Parts: sequence; structure tokens; C-alpha cells
Amino acid sequence: MRVLVDWDIPPEERSVLSNWPAGLEIIEGGSRLSGENKLALAPSLDVHTGLMRTATRPFLEAATQLKLVNLTGHGVDLLLRDGIPDLLTRRNIRLATADGGDIAIAEYAIMAMIMLSRQVLRAHATLTDLGRWEGRRGPELHGATLAIVGYGSIGQATASRAEAMGMRVGIVTRTPDSYADRPHGRAFAYRFEEIEKALVQADYVLMTAPLTATTYAMFDARRLATMKRGSHLVCITRAPVIEQAALFEALRSGHLGGVAMDCWWHEEEDGTGRDGYPADLPFHQFNMLMTPHYSGTTFGTRQRALALVGDNIGRLMRGEALRNEVSHHDLKTMAGAA
Repeated sequence: MRVLVDWDIPPEERSVLSNWPAGLEIIEGGSRLSGENKLALAPSLDVHTGLMRTATRPFLEAATQLKLVNLTGHGVDLLLRDGIPDLLTRRNIRLATADGGDIAIAEYAIMAMIMLSRQVLRAHATLTDLGRWEGRRGPELHGATLAIVGYGSIGQATASRAEAMGMRVGIVTRTPDSYADRPHGRAFAYRFEEIEKALVQADYVLMTAPLTATTYAMFDARRLATMKRGSHLVCITRAPVIEQAALFEALRSGHLGGVAMDCWWHEEEDGTGRDGYPADLPFHQFNMLMTPHYSGTTFGTRQRALALVGDNIGRLMRGEALRNEVSHHDLKTMAGAA
């Protein structure tokens, strides 16, 4: 079985790949393969793994024997374009993700909520820049209500940690009934179209749902106004789920107490747009934590993701169910084609 590992493999990852199933022919991509060489190699491949942006339409069309695309991250939004859902369905190419970042991103979400509540950024700036000791009282997470929008592995990992800190946790998701047996995040459960019922009672909102036809601009001016005055929003998915101008106004007016963004409107998952200030408006003047899409960037995340990919390759070889498989039906639904 031929597997294209579509990145430059650093020394610390080679030991993880050595634990993948025996008998694989692992081909290193990344900078070692030009676009032309990659397309020439494609027809001989059984498995492709890498970032979303490496699984392009031309490559998938050329990979006539491909059986599995196992992404190394959580998202699939780049694969909702260019007719890729139909191509994968027609060719019966299976798709899976690697949710290795759930622990790291959940820790980031908890950190962000605490930093916003205690206005850590302002306290740090006034102390270091002005020498002023300004400590403002802020809310605690204990006893507060958290609404998690999107309840995959990241949402579930955050729910358990938030409840351990004494938070009341509810969820908003496409299929809330399917999580009825989960031990966490059950103070309330609403469908996406009922999100306002969650927003009116939440002190904190965590947006983890992927960017799809349904979630695009989900947080518009109307829904931001529905949120409780002084509440906080944390977004770790894709910036277009929020209307930029509406978010700026919600902060400027004081309606929102703070926002944490780890994704940006100038950013594209094909790797472009990741230079310079990440927004069109000066958000940094507010109580806003701005980070460069790194909430899941830890050593543990990468190790777990690569181990999961190896496990899925073994499952494919044995004819077993895959972990984190995204069905063709779900992919088409997210693309708005079903």
C-alpha cells in the first residue's frame, strides 16, 4: 500500500511513522515533490495524508486508485469546494480527520475565557507600559453558563474541563439528540436554528463548529445582539462564521465584554493571508485576545494526529471502521448540496 505523507517529515515525527502498519511504502511529499511530480505520482497512491490544502481537486482527479484521504487536522472546509464532495462520492474515496488538537484547543478555550474575564491583557499592558497597578474585578468561570456551538471532539473536551471548573454547560449542534448519552454539556441542547435560545442565557459562547453553508455568518449583528450584555465570545474555527463589522460594533458599544479569536478573515486555509494585521478593523483596542491560529499547536496534538492516521491506515487494510470518518452524505450536507 502506497501512502503519500504530504509534508516535510521532521526527525521527531519519524519514530511515530515507524509505528504505522508494516508493509507500507511511505512517500514523503512537501517540498520534495513539485506539483507536476505529485500529479504524476497520484495514480499509484492508495492513501493521502496532509493538510486540507494538499488535497486539491486536480490531485484527487489524478489519484485514480486512491482509497483514503486522512487529513491531519480537524477541519474539512476546503474540501467543500470545487465539486470535491461529488468527486469523493463518485470514486468512493473515504475521508477522515485527525482530532489530535481537541485537548490543546480545549485548554486554549479555558485560558481565553479566564483572560477575558479578568482582563489580563489590559492589566499586563498598563503595568508594563505605564507602570500603573490596575486590578479590575471580573466574573469567575465558576457558576457561569457556557454555550458550546458545535459539539465534536473539541466541544466535548472543553465541556468536561468547564464543568470541572464549576460551569454550567449547554450545547448547540446539528444533531443534539445524538449526544443525549454524553456525560457533559447537557444543561441544554439546541439545534443550530435554535441558537438564540442558548445565546440569551450564556455568559460565555465557544464557537467550534466548522465553516459550512449553515454556519457562514452565523454570528451576525442580530445574533450578537441576542447575546447577554457583557458576555464573552471565543472562536477557534474559521473567522467567516462571524460578521467582522458586526463583531467590531458589539465590542465598540460595550455589548460584548470580550472576544478571543484564533482565526481570521484575511486567512485562507491554502496558506495565504497569514502575514500582517489579520483583520480590516482595529480590534486590539478592545478586550480582545488575538492569536495566530495556533490554539491546537502543541507537541501532543501532532503526536496524537499522526498516531490516529496510522491507526486508520491499519483499519483500512483490515477492512475495519475508520475513526473520525466523514461520510459522503455529511460532506455534501456541509457543502449545502444535500
